[in-house]
Amino acid sequence: MNPMFRWGYAIDRVTIKKKARTPASELSAGRPVILTGLIDGWPALKRWQPDYLIQQMGTTELTVDGETLSAANLFHRLNQNQTATMPYLHNYYLEEHLPQLAADVAPMPAFLNHNYLWHKTFPKHPLTRKGRIGLFIGGHGSAFPVLHRDNFHTNAFIFQIQGTKRVWLYAPDQAPFLYVNPEVPTHSTIEAPHQLDEKRYPKFAETTPYTATLAPGEVLFVPSDWWHATYMETLSISVSVNHVDAGNFERFAAACLAHWRQSSRLTARLRYLRLRFAAARLR
Repeated sequence: MNPMFRWGYAIDRVTIKKKARTPASELSAGRPVILTGLIDGWPALKRWQPDYLIQQMGTTELTVDGETLSAANLFHRLNQNQTATMPYLHNYYLEEHLPQLAADVAPMPAFLNHNYLWHKTFPKHPLTRKGRIGLFIGGHGSAFPVLHRDNFHTNAFIFQIQGTKRVWLYAPDQAPFLYVNPEVPTHSTIEAPHQLDEKRYPKFAETTPYTATLAPGEVLFVPSDWWHATYMETLSISVSVNHVDAGNFERFAAACLAHWRQSSRLTARLRYLRLRFAAARLR
């Protein structure tokens, strides 16, 4: 692994009470943080072994890197330990695709009840889905396809269930060194930072990431607009949720407006006003 991608600041770990109804002050500091003690009671921490998931998923077809695989085929591939071709299931939503697994990742931390995206009165928006909990499964050598920041300026919480996952995060002010894709401004042109071509990306050496290895039961908070990449060191299973609150709502709403304007400026304005009205009532 490239030494430039390994070096950086350690991400702080903070223990938080399970029943905390408002985010800890550390979540408002504008930096990533790893929360411990939040999900110790989740059934998934004990149940989500390959045999259990294969049984629960049954014949469900999973789309992984453009391929259609059963759960049995996916875990078979992940056990091959061939890093060059290691699949990575990502952004697969439990409620939509695998509702039988949703109860295993409950209850969600109480402070997520303040997530605007989950509130019943929050109007439909570009991130509206049939599911809100994303599933990620990879093996040794799996990695997210590209260094990126999340769409629509959302925060993210990554819940590590099984195995370990190496994470690197770059503050928004690091963007000038990250070779942002001009056609997809939420993506870098760096596809594999852990196998970086230093000659092609010389400015990347000027970055200073925050980095850590997530262990089972830990929760990583990724603030909005922070660039991040992941690399699986073992068989890794995690889930994630997007998050909007008063801190990042303005940027979220502006991004929604820009998205809606691509279809109709009048409709976009009406949707935007409804979005702002709903957020005002939630604050």
